[in-house]
Formats: sequence, structure tokens, C-alpha cells
Amino acid sequence: MLGTFEVERADRGGSVSVPEGRLRTLFSTLALRAGRPVPLSEIEERLWDGEPPPGARTTIRGYIKRLRRVLDVPAEPSVISSGRHGYRLEVDPDHIDLHRFRALLARSNSAEVDEEVRLLREALALWRGPALCDVTSESLHREVVPALCELYLDAVSRRIEFDLRRGRAETVVAELRHLVGENPLQEVFWAQLIRALHEAGRPAEALVMYEKCRETLADALGIDPGRRLRELHQRILLDEPLAPMARACR
Repeated sequence: MLGTFEVERADRGGSVSVPEGRLRTLFSTLALRAGRPVPLSEIEERLWDGEPPPGARTTIRGYIKRLRRVLDVPAEPSVISSGRHGYRLEVDPDHIDLHRFRALLARSNSAEVDEEVRLLREALALWRGPALCDVTSESLHREVVPALCELYLDAVSRRIEFDLRRGRAETVVAELRHLVGENPLQEVFWAQLIRALHEAGRPAEALVMYEKCRETLADALGIDPGRRLRELHQRILLDEPLAPMARACR
């Protein structure tokens, strides 16, 4: 789910092709709550964006049957079970990249430094592209994807912070240029790019990036850079040591 949609059959090897459209949306909806029942009302919301047609629940039962056929599983017991409260995907959440990503991040928050870096890298390696990029559900993209993207960007900034603290400024400059291009209103990446350029011995470029950040924020939001960026800019002008970000390596 963290990239192009893929379902793998561990028992037989290979992947299963789930058709685009509502079957893929249905599977994604169940996978988001793997191991827990998903109410019919939530399934309706995901499939029809809050405007289910007449007979929607009968249609959902038909989709469930089709999805079981696609997955080549029996009706009962099935990897998709049914009950009074809806349907449930009987899969260990750790076998779904999205849940594994969240679990690894949770573990990283209480880990020692080296283990934290390892867990962050393992979590980020699960991403193969934008979350749910080929699942066509406005509801999922409105209510689920933004939070996942925020978690992803936070994990990236944490990992880059470790690289900066370990003297790897030059190695992250290109990545940070891409990140500020893709996320121009995320000041954390501007700050890290400016730090990386300065620490790589390129202070003039660092100052140019600050001005570009200032112009970007002014044009888009009508605001100046935040206090941390302003202090970073002042330290570079005075050739003072740069302080690490507030989200520090423990």
C-alpha cells in the first residue's frame, strides 16, 4: 500500500492481481484495519465517498465474493471473514507494509541511537512510491493518505538529522534539494538543506537557499521563515557553529 498496490501469496509464491477500481478500494479498506472488523458504513464511505447507491450493502456482498475469487480463497473460513459488524481481513498486520511502517516508527521512538537509525531506515525502505497511489478512493486519499505522508516526511527528516550529525552533509544535499522541491512549505527540509550546504563548505549556496526559502514562504503564505530558520541564517552570516535541530538524536 506504500506505493503501487501489490498483494502477494506467501503460501504459493507470486502476486495476485486485484483489479483497479472498487475491488482494490475494498481490499485497501479492509487492510487498513487488518485483523479487526470494518463496519459496513465505513466500507460504504470508502467505496462511494459517502453517497452509497440504493442496495449498497447487497453490492458490497457481491464485491466480497468477487474479491475472494480473485484472491482464490474459500468463502468460509476465509482470509476475509464476515460477521454482524462487517468484514474483517484475517491477516497479521505485520504482513502489511503500512502497519509494519507504523510499528517500526513506534519502536524507533524508544530505541537507542544506533537502533533508532536502523529502524528508521527499515521503515522508510518499505515505501515504493506515494501511499495508495493506484487506489481510486477520494475518501482514502482525503482521510488516510495525508497522515501517512506526514509520518513519512517526519521519519525522513529524522533520518537526515542523523546523517548530518554524523558528518555526512555532502551525501544528503541532493536528497534535500528534491525534498524542498516536492515540499516547499516544509521549513524543516529548508533548514536541513541550508545546514548541509554550510557544513559541506558551501556557505554562499546556503545563503542563496535561505533567500529562496524566504521568497517561497512569502509568495505562498505571506509569512517570513520561522525563528529556527532565521537563527540559522544569522549564524551562517556570523560564521558561528550551527545548532542541530530540536528533533535531536538522543
